[in-house]
Amino acid sequence: MYGLGLLYLKDWEKKDISKAIWYLTEAANKGNDFAQYMLGKIFYQGKSVQINMEYAIYWLEKAQQNGNTQAKYMLGKMLLYGEYMQQDIARGKLLLNQASDKGNAHASYILGKELLQGNILPQNIERAIELLNISSKKGFESAQYLLGKTYYQGILISKDISLAISYLTAAAENGYEYAQ
Repeated sequence: MYGLGLLYLKDWEKKDISKAIWYLTEAANKGNDFAQYMLGKIFYQGKSVQINMEYAIYWLEKAQQNGNTQAKYMLGKMLLYGEYMQQDIARGKLLLNQASDKGNAHASYILGKELLQGNILPQNIERAIELLNISSKKGFESAQYLLGKTYYQGILISKDISLAISYLTAAAENGYEYAQ
């Protein structure tokens, strides 16, 4: 069911959003966390369907409960920033940490950035750099750029031009606009 849902969602010759949603819903109701995540994402983004945050949150919640790392990241970010739902920093941080621990580079970046800035989460430079490095090693250009900028400025950590150049070069090579 999940595979058929993706086929109708992504195959441009056979694209049919209503069939995609039907097949994904069938798979999601049987506990398929990937289908649950895809439904959450579809209704969150509103591509080819009307945005429906109630459905998006419902399916993302189901998916994250079933261990889906992408859903943990998406829901964690929404909770941390209070995007389309009541802000819950503690739960958002928990879900982002779970996603980061499972290798989600986006979650590592968000946590690292917020720990570095200290606006939403209490500042923790050492942990921030650790998380940003994890994200950077996975090729996440935003983390590479932030690390490069941080090492270049030398305000929160010791200035290191060599590391700054290395991270900024990696970000530029990965297509990060502000590093080019």
